[in-house]
Amino acid sequence: MKLKAIVVMNDRPSYVFNKGKEIIYDIYGDNLIIGTNGIIVDCLCKSIEPGNKAFAGRELELKMRDGSIKKIKDIWWHSKPKKVETILGENIIPIAYGYIDDLRKCYVFRGQWAFENKIKKLGKKYKGMVYGYWEYESILKKRAKPIN
Repeated sequence: MKLKAIVVMNDRPSYVFNKGKEIIYDIYGDNLIIGTNGIIVDCLCKSIEPGNKAFAGRELELKMRDGSIKKIKDIWWHSKPKKVETILGENIIPIAYGYIDDLRKCYVFRGQWAFENKIKKLGKKYKGMVYGYWEYESILKKRAKPIN
């Protein structure tokens, strides 16, 4: 995962990476799954919400550290309980990010968490231009000028 651009969205940086690195998951107890690829952190908590299904009832397949695949459905929701930072031993912060190829197809950034020290280090090392939201969209879509 290489940082290719920083895009300002809602007065906050959003990160554009060249490609994704697979997230590997671990289970903590019977109601918490945490995955990371070294930068991005994905947290899933078990919660039974009457009448609601997580991810619209779609089944997700998670690659576990031992190489197995865990299938989850309906009751696993994105969440970040306070104990996640204690478990990981690092601060995690909310970020917006995307991968160049995905953003070319659909210009929507993902909301997720990241290791604070690692994402800040990437931001400090980045020497490229910082783009406005519509400015970067026009570059990806090869438009002469931004829509806005």
